[in-house]
Amino acid sequence: MYSEWHDLFMATAGASGALLGLIFVALSISVSKIIAIENLTAIALQPIHQILAILILSIFMLFPHQSFTVLGIEIFVTGSVIWLITFVSDLHIYRSFSDAAKKKSYMTNIVISQGITILIMAAGIIIITSGQLGIKMLVFGIIFSFIKGVINSWAILIELNR
Repeated sequence: MYSEWHDLFMATAGASGALLGLIFVALSISVSKIIAIENLTAIALQPIHQILAILILSIFMLFPHQSFTVLGIEIFVTGSVIWLITFVSDLHIYRSFSDAAKKKSYMTNIVISQGITILIMAAGIIIITSGQLGIKMLVFGIIFSFIKGVINSWAILIELNR
């Protein structure tokens, strides 16, 4: 069914696990600075849940002998949980900004984050209805999540060293 995707999802699981570990260590080393800067605690959690989502999605894709229906439900539910966590986090950060320019700038982050999570949720639905097409969509969701997670990690690093 989808065994031809095995190597790709092994790679994404390994890469996301390694990156998650690196992010966690980097944040742990700088925890006192993170706590001292307004909103940085919430912002620092974002790349963690973005990369953790990739790991979880990749693991689901590696479960053997699943139907597309079960796989699609797993992907959709995971995407929904990611969406909820992202939405609540983004809303908290957005509301905490008093500067209109910061709010406007952060709105771009919100739109990108929501777009990625909605893509993952849609991939779950399309896996149920169309199989392989949904898996291709999921791959794009994972790629965009990697990019967003790395960019957010870099932004935190820059913010810590201002």
